[in-house]
Amino acid sequence: MALFVGLLLLAIGNVAVLLSHISHWDRFYGRRTTYSVEILYYGYAVFILALWPVAWWLRRLWRDGWSAFAQVRSWLPMRVLVYCMFLAIGVTSIASALGLFEFSEFLTRAFFMSTLVACLGVWALFTLALPDISVENLSSPWRYVDLALMNVVLTLLLLEGAITLWAHYGPPNMAIEAASSGANVEWHRPEPHRPFFNFTLNSGGYNDTEFFRATDRDLVVALLSDSFGLGIVPYAYNFATIAEQGLQEALGDRYERVAIHNFGIPGNNMPEYAFLLHSEALQTNPRYVILCVFVSNDMRTIEKFKHYLFQHWRILVLAQRLFTFHEEVPKGGNVLKIGKPEENEGLVPEHVLDPEKEPPTFSEEAFFSIESRRF
Repeated sequence: MALFVGLLLLAIGNVAVLLSHISHWDRFYGRRTTYSVEILYYGYAVFILALWPVAWWLRRLWRDGWSAFAQVRSWLPMRVLVYCMFLAIGVTSIASALGLFEFSEFLTRAFFMSTLVACLGVWALFTLALPDISVENLSSPWRYVDLALMNVVLTLLLLEGAITLWAHYGPPNMAIEAASSGANVEWHRPEPHRPFFNFTLNSGGYNDTEFFRATDRDLVVALLSDSFGLGIVPYAYNFATIAEQGLQEALGDRYERVAIHNFGIPGNNMPEYAFLLHSEALQTNPRYVILCVFVSNDMRTIEKFKHYLFQHWRILVLAQRLFTFHEEVPKGGNVLKIGKPEENEGLVPEHVLDPEKEPPTFSEEAFFSIESRRF
């Protein structure tokens, strides 16, 4: 009977894995990566192997009920189960860091699910092989290991939960991004009518004159940008202002008003551009919309934190950003001045006329490290 059940589960497992990959044929084989076949067979093998102890465990549970696993009530097996889940996340994170998935979300998720099933199989063997295991039966070293591991796990989970709540309900900042594009826009939007060099930002907090809604007799261009649009130069030297003056000289006799509305807010990415386009830019009835993209961090979307990779845990992302900030400040980096230039009344900064005199935001080493991670 046991052999029949095992063979049946083996057949079901084969069919399940086969159907899974057939349903994802275009994603798997259409965009095949260097290690896609190896990952396929890894997932297939561990899934089938792990089914045996899991099936054995379920059979015991069906036959004898929870009395067959009295040690579960000691909570130690439950903690081991949590450790196994973290082990699956850790293995997947290391494989991802080594570049085995080549940025394929499908392969990453498939690898994680296979590893998780393998860890569940190990856990099933653990509870079957040690039916009477409990904390009291552990030797002193293993008790301390269990205590330390559980404290690390609880600390990570509590911190991750707290930061996630902050992202959803608290104001965003340099370290913690908001969960919505609208919240990010409002957090990074400069204060309206704030002095900016020898110019005053308009009522929307933009480095431009007041916007107006165009008629058929006007030529209005909406320019969507991030901190490059805000600029670190006076208004007269901003590229949007210079382009606007060029358009007015070339086309001023054909239109009543010619303007480039500069919707530049620091920290904008693709979701923020879409938000500003629909909520503000289109309200000015522009004839053209220009999207200014810095081909690196502007290409990001709202982060979908995949918790099967430690690299996507907010607590680790926060730690990485704070570490970079801590490393750069002693080197004389200009980190604190991003998007916040000094408000020089009537003065033109030296770097406007000579870019070599502008202090760098990051050291060259940190800049290339950050950009490589973004790419």
